[in-house]
Amino acid sequence: MRELTDIEKGVQAYEMQEIKNLMARYEYYHTAKQHRATLGLFAQHTPGVFIDNSSLGRYEGLKGVEEFFVKFHELLDGDKKGSLCIHPITTELLEIARDGQTARGLWISPGMETRISGETGKLEAYWVWGKYLVDFVKEDGVWKFWHFYITDHFQCEYHTAWTEKDEVKGEVLDNPLIPKPNGPSQYPGTVYSSAHVEELVPPLPEPYETFDKAWTHI
Repeated sequence: MRELTDIEKGVQAYEMQEIKNLMARYEYYHTAKQHRATLGLFAQHTPGVFIDNSSLGRYEGLKGVEEFFVKFHELLDGDKKGSLCIHPITTELLEIARDGQTARGLWISPGMETRISGETGKLEAYWVWGKYLVDFVKEDGVWKFWHFYITDHFQCEYHTAWTEKDEVKGEVLDNPLIPKPNGPSQYPGTVYSSAHVEELVPPLPEPYETFDKAWTHI
């Protein structure tokens, strides 16, 4: 690919900041339990929107986004008293397509949560570490989420080492009230276990011209 001109570099820097702001809004909404506000961060009329969670599966379309970010998280929140969900993002790697219409970003997220036990009603503290891989699309001149991958590295009670059990996730992931996904996750093997061999998953974003030519695995 040819080198970007100074003007193109300036435009790309502006676009990157807009995408960073979008991710920041998501993080703040998510922490504040503003799950319905999160829906507005996704593309509203671009085909192919989905959430892909390595522990739960893939939720397709805006309805799927609502199932995951509203219904599932309201299940986690209960009456919201004592509930906590913080998933900061680090190690940002972001690439914008040369045509300026899409972008792809990857972040590691060292998170923590307070959940309400469905059996005892007591508050339980968890470590929840993973990665975000996000494809962004420009819709009506504004950057929006398009494909939103959440890969779990491990989940465990704060007082339990992740080496003590295989795939420690917490009882909430076995709750029958969790919305059913449309299909399996693309990256189900990312969750830590004693047999897990660490790999470069999800793959790193690379410079690309257009989305359809770069990412054929969607």
